[in-house]
Parts: sequence; structure tokens; C-alpha cells
Amino acid sequence: MATMAMCPECEVLISIPGTLRLGKIVECPECGATLEVVSIEPPELDVVMEEEEEDWEEDLEDLEEEEELEEEDYLWEEEEDLEEDFDDEE
Repeated sequence: MATMAMCPECEVLISIPGTLRLGKIVECPECGATLEVVSIEPPELDVVMEEEEEDWEEDLEDLEEEEELEEEDYLWEEEEDLEEDFDDEE
């Protein structure tokens, strides 16, 4: 017999097929949320956080920081080149 638990996203009672175990991943048929079994007695589900989205945001922040640093390095190099050109002219 399937175990019943409430979806924390849409609050619909859903059936958890198979053996109930901690960490089992199920999908809510109503809202499509990816859920994890976090308690067996009583059965409780929690929304699985999308690591890819979090990683993507962190990667974007890292990329923006790298681009800023590269731009600063480029400006420093350009300034040094100008100074060398100026020194060569003298």
C-alpha cells in the first residue's frame, strides 16, 4: 500500500509509491515539484532545492568578478604600454 503525504508546495495529498525511505525523491503530480522524503513517521516531504540553479547563480557572480578583474588588468597593461611608449619617445 502506498504512503500518503502532503506536498509542501501546493498542499495536495499525494501518494508515495513503493517503500518509504528517507531521501526518496518523488514528484508531485499536481504542481510538478521535486520532493524528498524527510520524515517517515509521520511521512513528510520537503521541496528539493535545485543545486544547478544555485550553482548557476554562483558561477555567474564568479564570472562577473573575473571579467571585472580582467578589465582592470587590461587597463593596467594598457597604461603600462602607454608609459613605455612615452618613455621611448623621450
